[in-house]
Amino acid sequence: MPEASAGSTLTLDAGPIEGHGIRIGRAQLVLPLGPSADEDEPASAPSARIELERVSLPPPLPALSSVSVRCGRWSMGAASLRCADGEVLARAPGVTPRPAAFELAIDGADVRARLTGLDLGAARLSAAVDGKAEAPRLTLTLEGDVAAMLARVAASAGVEVSARGAASGRIRAVVEGRPGRRRLHAELAAAAVDLSDPTGLRAAEGLSVSATLDGADAGAGWRLDAAVSVGAGGLYVHPVFVDAGTHPLEATLSARWQPGGALVVDAARVAQAGVVELRAAGSLLPRIDLAVDVPPTGATALYRVLAEPLLAGSSLAGLDVQGGRLGGSARLDDDGVAQATLTIEGLTVEDAAARFGVLGLDGAVSWGRATAPPSWLAWRGGALYRLDVGPARAAFHARGNALGLDEAAVIPILDGAVELSGLEVEGIGTPSVTARLDAALRPIGLERLAAALGWPGFPGTVAARAPVVRYADGVFRVDGVVRAELFDGTVEVRGLRIEEPFGLVPRLRADIDVHGLSLEPLTRALSFGHISGRLGGRIAGLELEDWRPIAFDAELATPEDDDTAHRISQRAVDNLASLGGTGAVVSSTFLRFFEEFSYDRLGIRCRLRRGVCEMGGVAPHDGGYYIVRGGGWPPRIDVVGYSDRVDWKTLVERLARVRNVDDVIVR
Repeated sequence: MPEASAGSTLTLDAGPIEGHGIRIGRAQLVLPLGPSADEDEPASAPSARIELERVSLPPPLPALSSVSVRCGRWSMGAASLRCADGEVLARAPGVTPRPAAFELAIDGADVRARLTGLDLGAARLSAAVDGKAEAPRLTLTLEGDVAAMLARVAASAGVEVSARGAASGRIRAVVEGRPGRRRLHAELAAAAVDLSDPTGLRAAEGLSVSATLDGADAGAGWRLDAAVSVGAGGLYVHPVFVDAGTHPLEATLSARWQPGGALVVDAARVAQAGVVELRAAGSLLPRIDLAVDVPPTGATALYRVLAEPLLAGSSLAGLDVQGGRLGGSARLDDDGVAQATLTIEGLTVEDAAARFGVLGLDGAVSWGRATAPPSWLAWRGGALYRLDVGPARAAFHARGNALGLDEAAVIPILDGAVELSGLEVEGIGTPSVTARLDAALRPIGLERLAAALGWPGFPGTVAARAPVVRYADGVFRVDGVVRAELFDGTVEVRGLRIEEPFGLVPRLRADIDVHGLSLEPLTRALSFGHISGRLGGRIAGLELEDWRPIAFDAELATPEDDDTAHRISQRAVDNLASLGGTGAVVSSTFLRFFEEFSYDRLGIRCRLRRGVCEMGGVAPHDGGYYIVRGGGWPPRIDVVGYSDRVDWKTLVERLARVRNVDDVIVR
């Protein structure tokens, strides 16, 4: 073969080329021919070069429009290849290309290559290859803005994330060994990492992150061990916020990547210092079968760090969690959570708004998609809207979207109790939740009930039975009638509806029928004066907002068929007159010498709208209305009201004054 002349070249074209996550649109190799260059050769001797177009690299490396590799001094022998004084120039959108040093030496089976400081915009890439050709050691180092590099990794996974600021750090990876015996080590260190997505639901600010990954290929798959530590900054993944500066995060993983694409987690751990720890093991691929365990941890820190930020602005914000421990476990499959259990030990919780509280709560609450272990809750005491709740225990089951009571439960309240004979809830997590409740209120002393609620002390007891209760979209609805027995009569509540009962502004709507209440114990308890007889009537369209009346149509009066004695004291006469905005109308002055009078009927009407009561009585009278109409055995008396409209706040103040008056005389 004739010898090639000096200055001639050999050009080879190829493309596209693809493999190992790299794609090259077109490649061209230009080699000088003729005598090999040596150190004595002039600097103008032809150089070898490689031209690559449209180079796509694995994330976090950017795509390159072109790469040029030039060798200032080139030589090639029978078993050797050398490129000295080389440089690499990479072009990428928005990046000013700067040359990087490159050198390559192949001597038989020995390989040595160096790439130093290739500018890729947000990062600089350095690479080194050493060792035997069949088992080389490859080292890659990325230094620069780690946040931008992580954003590119996220983008490759279809997650849009933007980087802010200039997070400094380094990513380093080492791969060595021959096929079937390879080892991998990678590490990341970064500070001041700021990331966010367009929705604002995921963000990081000022993160300090370190991570390592070690892998070993023993011929039957890869063994992987990873660790991540976040020691500063804040991390928000809606709706959870983590202050890593106060409570650092740590995560570790030991897993096996097996032939056929199976991924088995031998042990995984995620922990936030002083708050919570999570452990997991099982299979992730090809199917999910993962067991998760949360060892018992302090409930106070768990609430303050994780739960309280989630509850801000809700009806459960501002809870006072004192002591206790929470833990749990779960099993996950391809469809999500298949079974979960929450364990509770000695938990005490008080609501800042004094709506509820529980003391010494213990239990195990289990749920399963198909089956679940029995659940139970027990507590030493508590409160519900200032009503003392005694110790009790409830056993129940929770499966699918249903919950049911397994045995009757008796919950002491004041000196009585609520007896739950049955409870079935269906449609949990759907808009059509239905609860079937078989419950009864064992008699509670009205004096203790009134004292707890800040009412006047009533004698007697109250008892009730509740029908079916339904809940949907934050609204409780009661089908049927709730009956309560008190003051030797009956009160029936119909159409009861409570919106957001534990919300910031609860609303209640109902119609109330009153049957045969004995006035004597009622008025005695109110310090209203003495009235005998019965009281009946209706409060229609009752609306409470934040438990304060805003609307109703009320009419309470002596029943037409009441055959009990009708007597009323001077003090009661004067107090009833004050409610109507007038005094008593007496037929002669000698009546002031009597302490009690007889009456035919008494009653009052109030239609509350926009803070004003439209007043009425049992019958009209000369431009006014009878509040008390005289009758029966003498002495008799009439009480007539003339105020058609009374400010509700004023009426309530009058009622309050009635309780504070010690001596009232009719004049």
